[in-house]
Amino acid sequence: MICPPGLCLMTSRWTAGDQVLLRHIWQGRVWTAMPVTVVEDRLNLVALYLAEGTRRKIPGQRRIPPLQADWALSDHVWEDGYALDLVTPGAAHAATALWAGSGAFTGWHINLQEPLRRTPLGFDTMDHLLDTSSSVPTCPNGYGKTRTSLRWRLPKV
Repeated sequence: MICPPGLCLMTSRWTAGDQVLLRHIWQGRVWTAMPVTVVEDRLNLVALYLAEGTRRKIPGQRRIPPLQADWALSDHVWEDGYALDLVTPGAAHAATALWAGSGAFTGWHINLQEPLRRTPLGFDTMDHLLDTSSSVPTCPNGYGKTRTSLRWRLPKV
């Protein structure tokens, strides 16, 4: 079930260790879905952990919403290390701490997204497609790199 904003409001909180579903909803349909572990669920913080090797659903190999109305979800294994999403309830962004599979901290990812919506399965949101990432300094002078990407979402013509 997809919960539009303002409907299916959940008032109860998840408990640390609960497995919930994090879904991205595009045009009323599931765009991505992945199981995550609740680390914290408080009035001022939702923290969700994504483990390396987690099987998730994505639309084929595409990472941005399609211009066409049809897409099919397929299995994909998350192989980019470990991620901890830190979200302030009601905020239109998330800060994600990233670790390599070896456990080494690799940096931060800031994602602009719809505020999290609680559902009976977990949380729904949608990426606004403007992100910024900052890696841990890897060069001797101490400077890391920052990458900002803008992916355009065009209306269907």
